[in-house]
Amino acid sequence: MNELPSILKLWGGRACIRGMRITVSLVLSLIANEMTIEEILKEYPDLEAEDIKACLRYAAFLSTSFTLAEIVFIEHIRIVLISHSHFINQDQLI
Repeated sequence: MNELPSILKLWGGRACIRGMRITVSLVLSLIANEMTIEEILKEYPDLEAEDIKACLRYAAFLSTSFTLAEIVFIEHIRIVLISHSHFINQDQLI
């Protein structure tokens, strides 16, 4: 399996594509709502087909790497950190 080089940046604590403000969750949501790769690329011209494939690989990795309970716990911790972010350097948030 290829590495996930295009999804290394975070924006507001969310995985995003190549540092753009296009989140992995947005792309996955578009796919889940039956948009084709061609339609997504037309709507978001800065994306490349490989970016969309990397989103799918990232989702596959997450689905096999964490239990649902772990994901819920991680999301809860992230929300707590963001809600107390005035005490934390914004660059430290995940």
